[in-house]
Amino acid sequence: MASFSLEEKKKLYLKVAGYLAALTAIELVFVYAPIPSTLQTILICIASLLKAVCVGWWYMHLNHETNALKALAILPFVIAFFYATYLVVDSKYTWNRAASPYTNAPAKVFKGGHHENSHDEAQPIQKEEAAPEGEESEATEADEWN
Repeated sequence: MASFSLEEKKKLYLKVAGYLAALTAIELVFVYAPIPSTLQTILICIASLLKAVCVGWWYMHLNHETNALKALAILPFVIAFFYATYLVVDSKYTWNRAASPYTNAPAKVFKGGHHENSHDEAQPIQKEEAAPEGEESEATEADEWN
């Protein structure tokens, strides 16, 4: 960009800003368009990727860097593409798998938590006797969480 005058640089940056604004508007059209959600997600991701490339190429001046540095800047996108592809394929063939191995978490055994000195004060939870009919229990809502 050393050969550009200040006015030419301003025009270029405003032009790129216009492209970024147009891509943002296109993303909004995709959000509200009556298209399948998978296609919608893919189109929004492509537009976002184009915006990231525009910002890196012009505003971060990657167009003036060596080829090795350009390749180094592109490498995370390549890795992310293959990782996202793996996740899509994995989710397609494992749709009935539980989301977490901890879906049936065990009951809480000790009172206390991650507070100061809680390891010294940890006591087993005692089941409280039900209050006789007509009397209210002294337990508060905070006790239910501790």
